[in-house]
Amino acid sequence: MSTQLVVSLPKGNKKKKSEVTSAVNVTGAANKKKNKNKKNNKKKNKNKTSSAVNDYVSTLANPWESAPLRLGWGTLVATDLYTAYARFSLTTNSDGTFAIALVPTVGSTTAPIYYNTSGLAGVTWTTASFANAAAIASAASEGRVVSGGIKVYPLIPATVSPGILYTGSVPSINNTNLTSSSIATIVGYPEMRIGYGATGGSSVIHPVDVTSYAFSPYTITGYAGALLPNTSTPLIVGTNFAMNSTIYVEATINIETIIAANSSINSQAITNPEVRQQTNDTLSDYFPSIESMWKKISAYLPDAGQVYTGATVAGAAMASPMGRAVGNLLLNNARRRYFMPPQQNRMVIQEMD
Repeated sequence: MSTQLVVSLPKGNKKKKSEVTSAVNVTGAANKKKNKNKKNNKKKNKNKTSSAVNDYVSTLANPWESAPLRLGWGTLVATDLYTAYARFSLTTNSDGTFAIALVPTVGSTTAPIYYNTSGLAGVTWTTASFANAAAIASAASEGRVVSGGIKVYPLIPATVSPGILYTGSVPSINNTNLTSSSIATIVGYPEMRIGYGATGGSSVIHPVDVTSYAFSPYTITGYAGALLPNTSTPLIVGTNFAMNSTIYVEATINIETIIAANSSINSQAITNPEVRQQTNDTLSDYFPSIESMWKKISAYLPDAGQVYTGATVAGAAMASPMGRAVGNLLLNNARRRYFMPPQQNRMVIQEMD
């Protein structure tokens, strides 16, 4: 689009036409450069936003392989990131059933991991803890869950048919509700998805509302009794496995914490610029509110519960959920006759020979 520029010169100030034309050209070039810089900055900021979205979706969908990030909302002081982890195995009941749940907490005083091997109708739950729960509790006063989840890997002989896995992440369930529920009850939850249990499955933590992004001491110490966690609780149930099958379990929680008063880093949080820098470049830098962030990312999230559909160990192919949803692993197991194309928000069921 061309713009006509009218230049008025006062009387007695006679400039050559070439001088006026030169001035107009310089002004036009400056405006073009300014507009170009605006477009470049807008594109750069858009790329940063896309990167932040991808990082958060990645850690929500695959907390084992994707690094957590600081969320930013709700704090004006330095925060820190920790990962709690646990690995153990359990043995199925004589009827081939088991259930496992991860309460969204580090659980320094109330254990975060519950499992049930007392049969389909049994309500006997055993607890397990994160290996580094005490160390995290000594360094943090309050926290909020960034991401987390549980994985199971059944150890099944090639000559034995595997069982069925149910996976899902349930909001609004407390310890009292959980430990009074049978495996049969949990299978009936509407959040649970069903799949062929040959290669394992996973279930991850999802936020449920804006309170999921609030700092709480219970995220460090644990949720006892009727205390309600502020995020969902991942669950995995197995049925129809061979008696006394071994199930390997891996649980993890990535947590953003407010540094404890007795921590050596706390005294530097106000005076040391390097420590203050920890609160910068967070997810809140790119979104004005939690609601606007969730509207942006929710379209990219796969189901919280997944049953793996390939022989490849999960984490290796789950690193970029923007390009491939968790659990959509290519099938390379010769025991299967075919596989259906992976689809987000649907369970892929395999036909057995």
